[in-house]
Amino acid sequence: MVIFEAETSKNAIWRGKITKGFLDWKKKQTKKKSVKTSTIQKISDSIIIEIQSNIQEIFSKLDNFEYRLRNLEIKKPVLEKEKKLGKISDEHFFRILKTAYNSSENKFGDFVSVSALTDKIKEFIPWTTDKIHSELYKLFMNYKIDLQPGKYVDGTPLIQDGKTYVWFKLK
Repeated sequence: MVIFEAETSKNAIWRGKITKGFLDWKKKQTKKKSVKTSTIQKISDSIIIEIQSNIQEIFSKLDNFEYRLRNLEIKKPVLEKEKKLGKISDEHFFRILKTAYNSSENKFGDFVSVSALTDKIKEFIPWTTDKIHSELYKLFMNYKIDLQPGKYVDGTPLIQDGKTYVWFKLK
C-alpha cells in the first residue's frame, strides 16, 4: 500500500475500504511480475539447455580422449616390441632418415654418402647395414628419396677415401 500511495499519490484505503484504483494497480503489478517471471524463466531455461549441451560436448570429448589414451596404452608395448624386433613404419624411418640427413657433416652439395648416412641412422636404430639399405631401397622404389652416383658439376664422380660411393639426396 505504501508503494501504491508513493507511485500514484492516492490513498489505497478510503473510508475503511480498499479503493478500486488500488485493486487495479495491484492486478497490473501482479501481471508485470508474472511477465517478468515468465521471461526470466524462459531465459534461464535456454541458458540451462545451452549449459547441458556444452556439458554433453565436454563429456564426449573426454570420452574420445580417454579412448585414444587407452589405445595408446595398448599399442605402446606393441610398438616397443616391433622396435626391438626391427619393425618400424615407413613414416617413422623417413623421419629418422631426414634427421640423419640434416645432421650429416659430410655433404657434397645436397648429397650425402649412403655409408655416412647409414652410420648416422645406426645412432637412432640398432639395425644392420643390410636392413638400413633395404629400407632405403624401399623408399627409393616409392619415389620418396633419390639414390644415385654422386657427381661433381663437371660430371666426375664424387670420391671419398679413394672409393666411389652411392650418394643420397632427399627429394
